[in-house]
Amino acid sequence: MRLFYLVLKDKEKLRGFTFITGVTKFAQASILSALNNLVDITLDEQYASICGFTEAEFNSLFPEYMEAMLESLKADGAMPPEATETNLKKSIKDWYDCYTWDGQTKIFNPWSILFAFKKNLFGDYWTQMGGVASFLAGLIKTNLIDSATFKSDQSITKSLNAIELRKGLDPIPVLFQSGYLTVDRVEKSSGTAIFFLKIPNLEVRAGLIPLLLSLKPIQDPLRVWRNACSMLSSLIQLDAEGFENAFGSFLAEFPYSVHEPPEAYYHSLFQAAMFLADVNIKTEVSAGDGRYDASYQAPGKNGPYFVFEFKYCPASYDIFQDSQATVNDSKNKLELLKKMKVKAKEAFKQIDAKNYVKKFWGDGHDLYNVAVVVSGRTEVLVEFIKEAPKVKTVGKRR
Repeated sequence: MRLFYLVLKDKEKLRGFTFITGVTKFAQASILSALNNLVDITLDEQYASICGFTEAEFNSLFPEYMEAMLESLKADGAMPPEATETNLKKSIKDWYDCYTWDGQTKIFNPWSILFAFKKNLFGDYWTQMGGVASFLAGLIKTNLIDSATFKSDQSITKSLNAIELRKGLDPIPVLFQSGYLTVDRVEKSSGTAIFFLKIPNLEVRAGLIPLLLSLKPIQDPLRVWRNACSMLSSLIQLDAEGFENAFGSFLAEFPYSVHEPPEAYYHSLFQAAMFLADVNIKTEVSAGDGRYDASYQAPGKNGPYFVFEFKYCPASYDIFQDSQATVNDSKNKLELLKKMKVKAKEAFKQIDAKNYVKKFWGDGHDLYNVAVVVSGRTEVLVEFIKEAPKVKTVGKRR
């Protein structure tokens, strides 16, 4: 690279405009001293729209492709018959829009848009075919990156444009430069630009889940996303059966027993579902006399709290591996359900005995303990118990 830069720098008669693009820029590296007269325009507001389709460009370029994709998705049952191009455009924006370098000008990922229209299907085309997943996978394996790295509304004041290797690898600039994070907004009131970052869209979320869990790419990311959203909706509505069905369908998309022990595996997949639904849950939180599996506060000023405890219940027969097994054997199914209910009781007892929810007392929010029991590959039991209102007590001196 240094030799390449030297050639460019020596061309004193070079006229016009020279544009160089890449993924990663390293600070304090000798190769860049060979070409130190470049102007970095990555975060320059006047160039914020040069590397993708703006919404105006999208509207003018793709009306025929939108019509063809809508008809194809309807024919495949991926969208309802009454769906309109407005519905399709919203889905496309959710999946491929929201890259921005100034916090205002949003652009669509051109690679993914073209593939989506070519195949008439939603998919994580960039992360599977055009992204830098192998490099990211290496950072995950060395524990430099985990799901907490992608939390919403994180801010950064240091340089996003250059990676300083001498001070140790900071994953945030790497993720920004490679497209896994984008600018959400920029605050300049302090006289220094503060960048607030976020994951740009659903395509990136769908591509990150297999990497974070060391799994193969999701075959049908649109269906997985819908199941994740259904899980979240059922949770907020206290619909245990809806939660069970959606979580079971979500689990069916992933291989069985990738992680050990099984309870940790299903806990990880639940976390992945909430990540895909764009919800930040807290996991493995120390509270009371132990550590609960997960917690979540529903949106709204008085949104209820949910505290989760996961349990795995091994079945005496494997109805998911043996095609000749008695799937419809009501006796075996009833026996399994009884075992799962026992596990649910154990989960509630653990929450109570370990005082997991005491920290939430007196906050004015409804509080629900949630037992999630999984058996086999997709058998799920979910039960809710509402905590009775309690008031925090403060000891008094005599």
